[in-house]
Amino acid sequence: CRYTQFERCHEQAGNALVFMLRGLASNWNQPVGYVFTRTACKADVVKALLFECLKKCEESGWKVKVVVSDQGPNFQSLVSLLGATPDKPFFTCSGSKYFYMFDPPHLLKNIRNNLNKHTFQFEKKRQHGMLLSSTTISTLRKHFA
Repeated sequence: CRYTQFERCHEQAGNALVFMLRGLASNWNQPVGYVFTRTACKADVVKALLFECLKKCEESGWKVKVVVSDQGPNFQSLVSLLGATPDKPFFTCSGSKYFYMFDPPHLLKNIRNNLNKHTFQFEKKRQHGMLLSSTTISTLRKHFA
């Protein structure tokens, strides 16, 4: 998605960016927009498309409260562009407040992958630190399996 201002091109698409509405208190979902792209959309393009989608949803009477995405690099950049932080996990668009969160299953998958890939050192005050490595994770898996 190297094009700005939603230009059309004749290149073969390899990705799709889909906007969906989903109920918070009831089990339903509905796609409301999509864009086919050759590569992943850059954060500024995703932001423009997101804001347009949010405005259209609000104009149609939908009360959007949360925006959810995976943790792809473009979405991590989007969070920065939106100004959302762990201390302020929301952004505004046209005067409305929206919370932003990453998809929990992807968060769990990324935690698992990082635990398997890296060694972590946890330091405790006045005590020796604890080392957590992929070997430790494998041992725990075998023990609790």
